[in-house]
Amino acid sequence: MFPAVSDFRLPSAAMPVISEEAKSLEAARCNYWSRTLRLTLGLLALWAAATLLPIWFAPELEGIRFFGWPLSYYLAAQGALLVFVLIVWVYAGLMDRLDRECMEEEG
Repeated sequence: MFPAVSDFRLPSAAMPVISEEAKSLEAARCNYWSRTLRLTLGLLALWAAATLLPIWFAPELEGIRFFGWPLSYYLAAQGALLVFVLIVWVYAGLMDRLDRECMEEEG
């Protein structure tokens, strides 16, 4: 009674044609986003380590003094901030380089 779904086909002229250039551009975009994601996750792991490890090992680091302060306090108060600034600097530099590489690939 009703026609089968397979009977509804577009004419070949209406089928979209994807050029090789479009396929390579899509592959470049996927490569860009995978590299961006890897960089972001790696730096996020470094951020988590800089935040949590000084707290986790605070009792063991309590006996070590650095400029008169316990090392655990120094790492939490000063060292983590330095790591955070370093993370931002590294992210900005690597993303700038990645953007330049991808701009060269695109055209």
